[in-house]
Amino acid sequence: MSILLAGGWVLWVIMGLSVTACAIVVQKIWLLRTIPMDTRWLGGLISQLNTSTAASISQELKRSPRMDYQLAAIAIDHFQSDDTVIAAKLQARSRAIRERLASQIDYLTIIGTVAPVLGLLGTVLGLMDVFSVLSAHGVEQTTVLSAGISKALITTVAGLSLAVPLLFANQYVSSTVHRHIGYWNEVPTQIIAHLRGL
Repeated sequence: MSILLAGGWVLWVIMGLSVTACAIVVQKIWLLRTIPMDTRWLGGLISQLNTSTAASISQELKRSPRMDYQLAAIAIDHFQSDDTVIAAKLQARSRAIRERLASQIDYLTIIGTVAPVLGLLGTVLGLMDVFSVLSAHGVEQTTVLSAGISKALITTVAGLSLAVPLLFANQYVSSTVHRHIGYWNEVPTQIIAHLRGL
């Protein structure tokens, strides 16, 4: 508690940002873990299209809540349609989950950028306290001097301690989201190419 008090209001803001960033990262990781991504399944489905009727496979896929299954069913049902029509149907079906995945990622970038700047602001404010004490009382007020130096150091460390791990977390979440979206784009593309080649 004494550290928080020594850091002043800047440290409280950094702590609030860290709680927000942790909540976003945990929510995104939990959401991503509930969405399966199995490229081996896609190869098996394409092989199954050679031996079973497309209509029966589509009906079976539609019964699953998985997004890749739903996109595969759309691709099977509409592979003879125009590419823009297929793209519109695929986009409409996956828009909600794509928006859920992509939402709030920008906040992680903003927090990671702002945190070191806030730390620097705390450093400047702490040094201002130090210099004001020095100009008024010289070096005799050691308690006030140490409090100002503490504020300067604590906020800098807090800002960097939030920004550095958040940089890695943001990169992990962003790359995983893009990998899922790329997989969802690949599923109908491969199915349509296979069915049109039969």
